Amino acid sequence: MIIGYGFGDNSTHSENAIFYDGIMHKLDRVTINIPLDENGEYDYLNEWNIYSNDGRFEMKFKPILNRKSLTDIKLLISDQNQVFGKFNGKIILDDGSEIILKDFNIDYSMKQTSIIAHQLGFSYSKPYPH
Repeated sequence: MIIGYGFGDNSTHSENAIFYDGIMHKLDRVTINIPLDENGEYDYLNEWNIYSNDGRFEMKFKPILNRKSLTDIKLLISDQNQVFGKFNGKIILDDGSEIILKDFNIDYSMKQTSIIAHQLGFSYSKPYPH
């Protein structure tokens, strides 16, 4: 699964896709809503809403751990939040099959803008044709 905002101008394309049973299923643009705290800062440890504009990707991300790292050597500054947690929601494949994710573990690196699956644990609502 690759989900992200991307870099540069994505008005004509997106990097979003899911690989299921060896086949890539392309998704349209995705919005990642990270809640804000009372000071207007990102609250990485509260539940996120992630969804695509075509309605084929609808997820809740429940953070478990934020691995925050700040390196400041004056000429170079790296301020990162690497959030670990679980996905719950659905993905609709190109053929209309619906995949349900329940407690799907991922590592979402804010600076890398992609989701890397560590473990598969999902069910689907109708059989995927083989």
